[in-house]
Amino acid sequence: MSKHWITIILTGLFTSISATPTFGSQISIVGRIQSEYSHIEIEDFSSQSTINNPTFFSIGDSPSHVMTIPNNDNITVAINGENRVVTIPAGTTTPVSSISTQMPGQIPANPHGHWITPEGKIVTPNINTSDTGFYDGNSGQILARPAAGGNFPHGPHPIAIGVGNNRVYAANLLDHSLNVYDFDGNPVPVATNGGKPYINLIAGYNPVTGEGAANSGILPIQTPVDPTGRVVVTANTGGTITVVDTSSDTVVAILPCDPGCHGVNFGAKAGGGYYAYVSSKFSNRLIVVDTDPNGDGNFSDATVAGTISMADNTAATDDAVVSLAGMGGQGVLAIPNVYNGWVQNLPSGWQAGLTDAQKNAAP
Repeated sequence: MSKHWITIILTGLFTSISATPTFGSQISIVGRIQSEYSHIEIEDFSSQSTINNPTFFSIGDSPSHVMTIPNNDNITVAINGENRVVTIPAGTTTPVSSISTQMPGQIPANPHGHWITPEGKIVTPNINTSDTGFYDGNSGQILARPAAGGNFPHGPHPIAIGVGNNRVYAANLLDHSLNVYDFDGNPVPVATNGGKPYINLIAGYNPVTGEGAANSGILPIQTPVDPTGRVVVTANTGGTITVVDTSSDTVVAILPCDPGCHGVNFGAKAGGGYYAYVSSKFSNRLIVVDTDPNGDGNFSDATVAGTISMADNTAATDDAVVSLAGMGGQGVLAIPNVYNGWVQNLPSGWQAGLTDAQKNAAP
């Protein structure tokens, strides 16, 4: 099978990467901020050369995140400004259906960084209604709308979703917490937080003195679960990266991050295991996190394995760059996609570099 992929660029306010390449046609999805707020751009990189004529088409007001459905390659786009998730069939540029994130007459949900379970359930963080939406990806039925937050439940601002093997994690930007649900949308009690259904990321933080900020998860955003379902890595705008062990839903490590810490996604590590790649809006480097450097399943020794410069000295410029070359980013995508539901469908060319464990990460 020839390698062929498409890049989709959302032109919406607060747009960032959500995910991910799929099987067959090797689709990768990328987001970025632009000045237009209602269109989507598709570029065909099958020739791996510069694209001069990308395809643009209208998708809705203020699109936010993009993700493919694991079992059919269809593309889903969360539309902030229209309170729905739009579906585009694989290989086409025409939206054919949309899922309303609320019932008629209800408060608009304002969905943001969604994720999709391996079975095709769509999960959205609903900013405006302070809850998390679970939807049937086929029928569009609203399955559950559990409340989000816990520290400050009147305005938690749920912003991003992570999906594990049997748990869903929702990052709450203004609540400094992660909600925990099962796949049916039922809140899961967290023993280390007194049985409350959320992980408190600021338990040791004093908002008056600022003491404990370096050991807290202030203003969490993207929060993916690794392909094995054992660890959650969260990018916190406050300047840290939190690592959660899903066996206890406990923060076991906190690492430093750069200004505007924002995007995270996992990628396969050569020889086995995974790296988490963390992007920051106001830093010209990508941070690489190894959540289990010695492979013993204890994530308390998670560490920054290295960084990657975002500066490209070969890029054309209209003037000399005096200092601080490069720029930051909101989201990041590692290819090939090794998450559960997608990795099983990778073409043989992409699977060749993976270990047997990486090809079958979920138990």
